[in-house]
Amino acid sequence: MPESPSQAEKAKKIITPNQQWISPQNNKSQETKDPNLDIPAKEVSVKLVSSEKDTECHFWVGLCKKGELHPHSLLDVEHIQEIFDQAAKSGINDDGPIMISDSRTQQPRFIYLLPPPGSQEHESQWISQLIKTINSWSPKHLGFYLSPDLISSQDSHTLLKNILQKMMVDASSQEYYLLLGSHNLNTMLNTALSIRMDLQEKSVALSVFH
Repeated sequence: MPESPSQAEKAKKIITPNQQWISPQNNKSQETKDPNLDIPAKEVSVKLVSSEKDTECHFWVGLCKKGELHPHSLLDVEHIQEIFDQAAKSGINDDGPIMISDSRTQQPRFIYLLPPPGSQEHESQWISQLIKTINSWSPKHLGFYLSPDLISSQDSHTLLKNILQKMMVDASSQEYYLLLGSHNLNTMLNTALSIRMDLQEKSVALSVFH
């Protein structure tokens, strides 16, 4: 029996290399696989979210600048976007990078703040050090928000793409979240889809949820 329009509107869309989707009737994934496709060496996922409350993620990465705020004062801020916006606008009184941990909640929350790479020549080393740090903590869920208040939206999308292209190959984390915040949904989705295409050449299957 065909879906009614109301059911179809409620169906969550998922984009994967194998055209995976979720049926609204039984919430089970259905797949159509090309038998000629190589089995990927690694499978990862990324989900675009409007709030950290839509995630299971308690480990977030973002940018900061040198400024006036004490890093731990940011733990009194409830929302992840506001934390990163303050770190980008007002800055922190530490040269960074810096890891802030909050154990006051039932599930400890970790915020990793670091200055932007500064130059394209330094970016590769910057990303490698970021991956090394992330791997030392080994979070299963990993979230990103690069505030456009510190670098332009275009530069943040380019940096995010470069980070994830390497991280999804080299890091142990398998589930990623991109907080939309002040970023445009379509632009972020296009960034994620571009990453997915590039990763196929490296035998990494990326599923994009939005």
